[in-house]
Amino acid sequence: MIPAGQPLRLRAWLAVPPPLASPPNDVRRPRPRRLLRASAEAELPLRKRWPWSSFRGVFAAQVLSALVAWSAYSRLRGPRTFCFTALLVSRLALLLNSVMFASLGRQADGLMGPDGISPLAPSTDEEQGPSWWDSLLLRHLQCARPSHTARLCSIVAILSCFLPVCAVSGLAVGLILVWLSVVYRGYMQADFLHYQWDALALELSALAAVAAMASIPRSCVVREGCAALSMHCFALLGFKLMWGSCLCKLFSNCPEWNFGTAMQHHHRTTCLPKPFARTLHHWSRSSSRFSEAQVQATLWSEGPFSLLALLGWPGGRILCALLWCLLMLTIAASGNYGFFNLQTCVIAAALLDDNQLGRGVCYPARPDLPTALPAWFALDGIPWALTFCYWVMYSAATVSAIYRISRVRPPVLFRQAEEFLSSAQLACRYGLFARMTTTRDEVVIRELHQLPQDLGQLAIRDGLATKADGNTYWVELVFPHKPGPLSRRPPVLFTHMPRLDWQLWFVSLQWAQSSDTPPWFERFLQCLRERRASVLGLVEHRSQHPVQELILLQSPRATRVSFEDYEFCMPSKDTAITKTDGIWECGEWWCRRSEAPTSSPFQQLGEWTDWFS
Repeated sequence: MIPAGQPLRLRAWLAVPPPLASPPNDVRRPRPRRLLRASAEAELPLRKRWPWSSFRGVFAAQVLSALVAWSAYSRLRGPRTFCFTALLVSRLALLLNSVMFASLGRQADGLMGPDGISPLAPSTDEEQGPSWWDSLLLRHLQCARPSHTARLCSIVAILSCFLPVCAVSGLAVGLILVWLSVVYRGYMQADFLHYQWDALALELSALAAVAAMASIPRSCVVREGCAALSMHCFALLGFKLMWGSCLCKLFSNCPEWNFGTAMQHHHRTTCLPKPFARTLHHWSRSSSRFSEAQVQATLWSEGPFSLLALLGWPGGRILCALLWCLLMLTIAASGNYGFFNLQTCVIAAALLDDNQLGRGVCYPARPDLPTALPAWFALDGIPWALTFCYWVMYSAATVSAIYRISRVRPPVLFRQAEEFLSSAQLACRYGLFARMTTTRDEVVIRELHQLPQDLGQLAIRDGLATKADGNTYWVELVFPHKPGPLSRRPPVLFTHMPRLDWQLWFVSLQWAQSSDTPPWFERFLQCLRERRASVLGLVEHRSQHPVQELILLQSPRATRVSFEDYEFCMPSKDTAITKTDGIWECGEWWCRRSEAPTSSPFQQLGEWTDWFS
């Protein structure tokens, strides 16, 4: 009932405005459904948006498995060959092994020598003596003098690169790569060779050994078939590396990756940053669009564009190789990742065929004469059978890894192939930078020493010491490659992988997660207190301060360990990252502040309680 005298009001959907009436200025028009849907999707994390949401599930795994089969068919039936590519990749793998062993030889004695942090255990009883197999793999020399063994392997790898191209050299290169992989696996007993690129090195060397066998057959058909299958395995390795890295970022529930803010922290929190990382960090923090563009470019290069490696289109393979190499260059611009960037570039080079690399440059063409050497052609079946069997096993293991990455249980046969190869560390699953850390906590070790007054005042002025009492000072140990002195420019490394400096970055992560430190870190502090020469070689460097040269010659009176928050010190004063309050200690490159006291985990050590404050 409507009271008398009240006008009749129609419902909103029945009200019709006058024909010539215009809506008032304060009334907003309803947004189209397309814009509403776009704004709603923008609030969702990336893993729930298209196309990222379609990368998981049974259908995605089946489509990727079909692409694996199609890529193998296109390489075998296509008009393009991969003989020169197989030769090039096998020699590049030898160069990589030379770089890896040379980097390890600079620090192996301090890390895993008899007087090192984690000594290698001999594989045989010393009374019985080493067996011929252990002697071939240099087991005894590897445990006694690991640096000399690494340098010897580096020399063997670099000399093998210059072997002439023939069937015998192909067999020799394959055997040398297998030998180097087994020796490198012996070093992985220590606590410092458990990175993903160490596992990638073993897998890459095994595939390069298979690729080296492509130069053994006399028949052109067999030779081209072995080269095509071995390069297809490299394409599967690159796809597995990139695809797994993309999906682990999306589906690890990391908010930084899912909402496009990861690059606002990546350049600052990388383990060993380069000088250009500060500039990239400033650009990423000042522009959210630039940060989100970096995240999108990373995910698209590792995800959808990686499918070009399996499509069989020559132009797509070139584009995929260029994108992978460009991604590695951008990663290397902000951080020191040792030989990992080189490994990925070698895998990217395996995507190219002979025509794209220039076949007739170094690889000699040999006529296919089946009646010339019948005994030799009968032996062509051996490298073909070995290559084919390994390709079948590796393809099945890759399909199983794709199923697992897609969060789907793989078929039984594929799962068994993956377990068989993974037991020998020949087929691994990778996921690089799955979660982004938002803070940078560095391990700072300070020792109590008695110093001359002039040297102590110099150390205080340079920010490396604080006065304790009288002529005693707390002096900070400066590592050669990790952030330490606030005014020191971050170092630039191209191929060297400083294992101890890398591992110290993970100590703070373990402390934050479990309020504990790894056992090797306690042994490292013990070796420092005893002033073992091999361990001191990991701390000494050419440009070290004069006060550090003095304190490394004498035993400390006490040791203090703290975890301190580090930030880049921006040169401009209008940025929010510049620290001006009294909590932060600022230098030319870094700002830091002390965290909560960290002496609690060491109070369980008994005899070490008098060392630590």
